[in-house]
Amino acid sequence: MLKTLLSMLYKNRVDRKFRIARLWSNKMLKKYADVFTGEIANISGWKDSDKAGGCYKNYFNRANNYYVTNYGSHASKSENPNEFFLDLEEPLYPDLTQRFDVVFNHTVLEHVFHVEKAFTNLCQMARDAVILVVPFIQVQHISSDYKDYWRFTPYCIERLFNNNQYTLVVCEYNNHYNAATYLFCIGIRDVELNKYNAFKKCDLATLSAPGRWVGRRLFQQT
Repeated sequence: MLKTLLSMLYKNRVDRKFRIARLWSNKMLKKYADVFTGEIANISGWKDSDKAGGCYKNYFNRANNYYVTNYGSHASKSENPNEFFLDLEEPLYPDLTQRFDVVFNHTVLEHVFHVEKAFTNLCQMARDAVILVVPFIQVQHISSDYKDYWRFTPYCIERLFNNNQYTLVVCEYNNHYNAATYLFCIGIRDVELNKYNAFKKCDLATLSAPGRWVGRRLFQQT
C-alpha cells in the first residue's frame, strides 16, 4: 500500500514538472488556433506532437498548408511531408522571409543560446503572426542533443516583439501550484492592418505576475 502511494506521489511530482504546463498550453492553442489561416509552420517542431496523443497540425483547421522545421538530430523526425531543415541561429534564407502567414514555436527558445537572433528569424518568417510558448519557470532540462539556457518574462517577450516591429496581443500563463509555468504569447506584425483584427494590444500592466505560487505554503489561499 505504501509503495503504491509513494509511486502515485512520484508520478504526480513528475507531472507537475512537465505535463501540467504542456496540457495547459495545448488548451490555449486550441482556444486561438481556429483564428489563423493560410500557410502555417511549426518551427523546430520535432514530431509535431502535442504530447497528449495528437499533432499540432490538427489544431490549425483552417491552414492551407502546414510545415514543420527541425534541426540537427531532430531533423526528419516529423511525419509531415512538408518538413525541412532550419537552424534558428543562422541568417535566414531569403526565400523564407515572410514565407508563412503564421509561425508557431513551442518551448524551443530556452534551448537556443543566440535567442535574439532566433526570435528575429521567427518574426521575419511570418507575414502576420507569431504564436509562442516559452517557460517562465521550469526545472532545467538538458540532454546530449540540447542545453537549457533561458527563462522568459512577459515584459521580455513584449520587448522582443517590439524590437521586431510586432505587437504583443496575447500573453497568458498557467499558475498551477508547485509546477512549471509557461507563457502563451501571440505577436501580430501590424495590428491596424492585420487580417486578424480581433486582436488588440496586450496591456501587461493589467496582468497579475506569473509564478504567484512561489513561496506560498501548500494550503495558503492567497
